[in-house]
Amino acid sequence: MKFIVILFSLSGLCFATERPNLDIKIQSSFICENGKSLSGPEFKKFCKKRNDVLRVLYANLIPGNKILYKELMQESGKLGSVYDWCTKEVNDQRVGPSCVLRVSKNSSLSSENLSVSFLDRKNFIRVNIGSLQRGSRYTSSLVEWGSGSNVSSQLFEINNP
Repeated sequence: MKFIVILFSLSGLCFATERPNLDIKIQSSFICENGKSLSGPEFKKFCKKRNDVLRVLYANLIPGNKILYKELMQESGKLGSVYDWCTKEVNDQRVGPSCVLRVSKNSSLSSENLSVSFLDRKNFIRVNIGSLQRGSRYTSSLVEWGSGSNVSSQLFEINNP
């Protein structure tokens, strides 16, 4: 009786791992315009220092456990932050990840994608919302759009005074 032993080497194989969906939530957000806070006195100092001429949304986002702890990348391991979630490639065969803030009026089915920048290369975003109608409420989410994965954060509301 002969036994045939076949060894499979897993080195070099790439297993598809999807970018986590709905694993980001908002901690806080506020709006600045012309160096003034439109969201309350607690943001007055920050807005004065930033001195944004345009209407800008700032949001502090919280990454969930899948982003913080799950192994998604072959070389560098975990993503660790919302910035990494938006910009680093994971083992899902998609390239060129980047994020937008997708906003829609609560009563509308259409949406608009707004450019996002990170102030700290971690979890704090800046978005020019000058194109949004004043005095309106919007439903929004951070969406990884560049690679085509279209996964997103949890929904949050923007009240544009």
